[in-house]
Amino acid sequence: MIKKYTPITLTLVLILFLTLLFMEDANLYSFSQLGLGFFFLIFGYFKCMDLNGFAAYFKQYDIIANHVHAYAIIYPFIELALGLSYLMSFHVQTIAIITITIVVVRGIGIVRAAQSDKVLMCGCMGTAAMFPINWMTICANIATVGAAVILLLE
Repeated sequence: MIKKYTPITLTLVLILFLTLLFMEDANLYSFSQLGLGFFFLIFGYFKCMDLNGFAAYFKQYDIIANHVHAYAIIYPFIELALGLSYLMSFHVQTIAIITITIVVVRGIGIVRAAQSDKVLMCGCMGTAAMFPINWMTICANIATVGAAVILLLE
């Protein structure tokens, strides 16, 4: 059980490390902006390693990708663009609104998947590491939305 979550745990520790390393100002805004930047950049990268494999998993639970295959294919690039935008401080509040929209829509599918009897695998790390959609996936989505809301409140 623990071994299954080692890749995502190590990835989250890496994101935390990079965020703290590059923070110039020790405040919640900087932490949220850099954290989201590294989060989307790293997880988008994992998804790009196997676009078709990721798309196959993503379509099972995302309510847009389920109907529009092209969205499942371009989604990793959306994450990369979000990550780069945060790291370059490019229209951060606009990017935060886009983030909230995308993550809430994705979250609807994740909650539905977590409630179903069918075990669906999370595509958050592409096909590099697989684990079932569960409470941890829901918590990650809530934290992502929370960080984006912090950026809107500044």
